[in-house]
Amino acid sequence: MQFLIEQDPARQKDLFRFIRHSELEAIRMLEFNAVRPAKLPESRELQLSMKHHALPAEGPEGHQLIHVFLQVEATTGEPLERLVEVKVVFELDYSLSDGYQPAPAQVEAFAAGNAIFHCWPFFREFAQNAMQRMGLTVPSLPMLALGKRPKMARVKAPPAKPTRKRG
Repeated sequence: MQFLIEQDPARQKDLFRFIRHSELEAIRMLEFNAVRPAKLPESRELQLSMKHHALPAEGPEGHQLIHVFLQVEATTGEPLERLVEVKVVFELDYSLSDGYQPAPAQVEAFAAGNAIFHCWPFFREFAQNAMQRMGLTVPSLPMLALGKRPKMARVKAPPAKPTRKRG
């Protein structure tokens, strides 16, 4: 299993322009919250889901800050019951090439994928550690991938074989 962030191919020109003129300087955790119920449910078969978004923020001259919000939720049972939720806000600091002022579309294209991807390993480690400290045995969070969802191959069913009547 993996979580996938799809990127719009039409925005790649903006994305690559930002990449050419920036370098990641720092990743800082600004906020975090982890919650689990006092009494754990009987069923422990987990389903993981992820929410994310990123917003440009103002930074010092020659830097672009991006705030990345990540949340993972583990649910269990029928009907689904939330077992644990971990939320983190990271601030990513990118230094910019001399004289480069990125257009808002360039920052947004970068923030929507690459910035989230940059802080994912830190979030995975934090979430896993927090859940273990809450007394939960959970599988490792899946890898994060950037790209397009693979197209599902269509498979034709073989023609039905005629059956003989026995008689």
